[in-house]
Amino acid sequence: MKAKKINEFRGDYFFLSNFCHAEINYQGKTYWNNESAFQAMKCPERADEFQELGPSEAKRLGRSVKLRSDWTKVKEQIMYEICLAKFIQHPDLREKLLNTGDAELEEGNNWNDTEWGVCNGVGENKLGKILMRVREDLSGKRETQNVYNEREENRKKSFELDMLEGNICRLSICETKEEAYYQYYYITMRAQKVLEMTLKRLDHEEAVKKLKNE
Repeated sequence: MKAKKINEFRGDYFFLSNFCHAEINYQGKTYWNNESAFQAMKCPERADEFQELGPSEAKRLGRSVKLRSDWTKVKEQIMYEICLAKFIQHPDLREKLLNTGDAELEEGNNWNDTEWGVCNGVGENKLGKILMRVREDLSGKRETQNVYNEREENRKKSFELDMLEGNICRLSICETKEEAYYQYYYITMRAQKVLEMTLKRLDHEEAVKKLKNE
């Protein structure tokens, strides 16, 4: 397929934009668009507030939340996972992405975003590079949906463990009995979720072993 450069995510290529209305499920929650999912991950404990927001509203709220401590380190991986989820969960959009062939994808913009896109010829174009990576993965050159599912499951587990650790820390500094019981309740709930995920993984591993021995 003839290679070309797509230098803005508008018109026929608006489907590449994070502002495109395409519901996705990410980490067990459904969002109306990629932008909402991405902004929600800045402060996961407030993720519910982003689920039914339009992209512009989500972006505004994302500017006001307290950023998670590891945001700078994890934000590009999160963007990749959200974009991958979008094109896996929407076969029609996946087909459009694959039909761009080897075209260079660049999010040209006029709002001075030189991190995720390019403005006036200047920018890191991180979103464009991530979309090209997703395109490569979905074309079968690298990863498969099984790999994505495994990553998603591991991320869910990591999130639950992080939240569990936070609840335990808060329990140790409670100043009232009511607050202590409240934190204890959430610890048991999150521990239950971690247990369920672990048992599910062990059941899967046991089933695989049986198949190999047959």
